[in-house]
Amino acid sequence: MRNLSCVLLILALAVTGCTKNSGKQAKPVNTGAPGEFINNEFVFSGERKAVEEYLTKNGITAKFELLDKQDQFYLVKYQGEQSLKKVMTDLSAVTETIESNKIIRPLSSMRKAEWPTDKLFFKQWALNNIGQSAPFGLPGVRGADMDILKVWDKVTKGSDKIIVAVIDTGCDYTHPDLKANIWVNEKESEANGGIGGKDDDGNGYVDDVYGYDFVSTDKTAARPGAPGDPDPMDEGGHGTHCAGSIGASTNDGQGIAGLNHKVKLMCIRFLGDNGGTSVDAFRAVRYARENGAHIMSNSWGGTDD
Repeated sequence: MRNLSCVLLILALAVTGCTKNSGKQAKPVNTGAPGEFINNEFVFSGERKAVEEYLTKNGITAKFELLDKQDQFYLVKYQGEQSLKKVMTDLSAVTETIESNKIIRPLSSMRKAEWPTDKLFFKQWALNNIGQSAPFGLPGVRGADMDILKVWDKVTKGSDKIIVAVIDTGCDYTHPDLKANIWVNEKESEANGGIGGKDDDGNGYVDDVYGYDFVSTDKTAARPGAPGDPDPMDEGGHGTHCAGSIGASTNDGQGIAGLNHKVKLMCIRFLGDNGGTSVDAFRAVRYARENGAHIMSNSWGGTDD
């Protein structure tokens, strides 16, 4: 048992990168951040008396628990406002090893925390490629992806303060994997007191609750000189696909994962059954600009410059 405890201790110290006292002022590698740890707790090996003298000198009340008598390995829990990092840095000069009391989790739970619950996320190889088969039978290539799990963990999961205009065939704003992230023009919404048939917000577009439809053909003008109507419901599917890639609800147990967990998707339609025109595209872009879009998704093009 003694040998086993020594082996376990050595492994624990090797993994967490403890600091050894070499006669000079040592700098502990693990001082409590980054990562998860229990504040005001640390473990050390070495002379208890030297640690007690430091704590008493600095007015720190502490409790010691002897974890291993052979190696003089202690857990210390202290009370006070002194930062864990400072305490450990100071004590590194009088201890053999010292580190914070870290929080450890099973790998399975760590995987769940990183991997969203969306049922089709596994098929989204462009976001996280672990070698799964790509479309059309192409072999998967591990790591050929956006590293989206790292982005979500270290950078951002998106923001509902950002409005992305999806300028396309419209989008299905009732879709169960989209509706939570759909932009709503609050002043035009009847749920918020808007009046049907009236330009409640004065932006020149009547009843544009989720965006606008600028398809010129076969439409009744909703305002003088402006073809189209206020309903940007997708009739082709492409815009909904784009909207899902940008901001499908994530961790909701269904569908796919959007690049942004939170975002506001402004639905703008200018592509009909036979495509659209450059003038309709202009109207769509202008609407997005005038109504607060920060980013515009334009997944379309023609044959001319």
